[in-house]
Amino acid sequence: EALTMSDRIAVMSQGVIQQIGNGSAIYNDPATAFVASFVGENNLFRGTVSSLENGTAVVDTPVGRLRARTTEGATALGVGDPAFVFVRPESLKFADGATHDNVIDAKVHAEEFEGQFWKVFLDVTGSDHTVKMSLVNDGAQLTHDAGAAVRVGFPTDLAVALPQGPLAAE
Repeated sequence: EALTMSDRIAVMSQGVIQQIGNGSAIYNDPATAFVASFVGENNLFRGTVSSLENGTAVVDTPVGRLRARTTEGATALGVGDPAFVFVRPESLKFADGATHDNVIDAKVHAEEFEGQFWKVFLDVTGSDHTVKMSLVNDGAQLTHDAGAAVRVGFPTDLAVALPQGPLAAE
């Protein structure tokens, strides 16, 4: 509700301001892991920065190498630093032959119809990691059954790499 009702939002943790900005900045460009995990839903991947170039971090994670943008106002990442990569459920798409900056192999665990959206829960192949995908209901039925092997992808600019730190859910 704060995203739609406020011109400026302050996100605080234990009495310390984590970030001040408008709803779009807070949601799309979180300054800390706490802000990213506090505002909206996210898929979280833990890893280590293997390279940095032009505002992009390459992070080695248990699910593979992921490319994500870094955000202004966040503590700078360095090569070798532990990092989180946050990817919003609406940023994930079935790859189905399309080219994506980042691709994850998974199996469909379950899907939930929520009216304007389909929520798809995926078990990442070779790990105990589960991710959530949110697809707009365009009137078509999903074509991937539970247990189906799929590839999902997302662009670098829709993922955010931040230094590891406290999370809102912890």
